[in-house]
Amino acid sequence: MSSDITKVEMQYTFTDGNLLVFMNMETFEEQRIDKAKIDNVLLMKEGLSCTVTLWNDNVIDVQLPPNVSYKGTIHSVVCL
Repeated sequence: MSSDITKVEMQYTFTDGNLLVFMNMETFEEQRIDKAKIDNVLLMKEGLSCTVTLWNDNVIDVQLPPNVSYKGTIHSVVCL
């Protein structure tokens, strides 16, 4: 019995409850991945390309890119 480990480039497209939906950029198939399998789930943003590692078609790792740009807004809070 042999193990099949593959790495696939996928793009995070949206969240569906506790699942993050990724699209395989070669086949355009969707892959739903439980948020618990992603260490830095709070850094995910729509359109982010990630490397997904599969073992026998099961997700075992999601690697975010080394650099990601975020745009932020500063809000003032006034307490009366």
